[in-house]
Amino acid sequence: MFVLHSLIYCCLIVLSMIPVGLVNPRMMLHSYPKDIQDVVPPRTLKERQQAIIFAIPIIMIMIGYPAAVSLYYRPDESYFMYYFVVMWAMMFVFNVFDLLILDWLMFCYINPKFIIIEGTEGHSGYKNYRFHFIGFLKGIFITAVISAMVAGLLSLIGAFM
Repeated sequence: MFVLHSLIYCCLIVLSMIPVGLVNPRMMLHSYPKDIQDVVPPRTLKERQQAIIFAIPIIMIMIGYPAAVSLYYRPDESYFMYYFVVMWAMMFVFNVFDLLILDWLMFCYINPKFIIIEGTEGHSGYKNYRFHFIGFLKGIFITAVISAMVAGLLSLIGAFM
């Protein structure tokens, strides 16, 4: 079931991210390599506001789906370690998917038009594999922290179920 839920999880996140690229890839400017950020104007107030609106469902899915799966398959007793491992493992699977498929394959290799910010066409930053690998490593730490916080909360909730 873990593989199935991880696949569903990755698909849900990708589907929630597609509108960002289609509406305005500049909303994700903070996720682009620094050399690309340096050649375009900073995000406008409207773009920052749009980014927050679009980020809410993405964050809800990124945290909510693994939490729901953890609660659904929880053991008879509430165990912090169980919740932490399920949360972190699902987030790790997405982190690997993000690195290999979204970052390296789509962003760096295929480089579709909908992710290219106007004025940066052909920029070498779009081939910066190292930038994305460093983001992957940061993601391992960040997801561990988030998983620990959510696992603590789920342990408390599980104690009353």
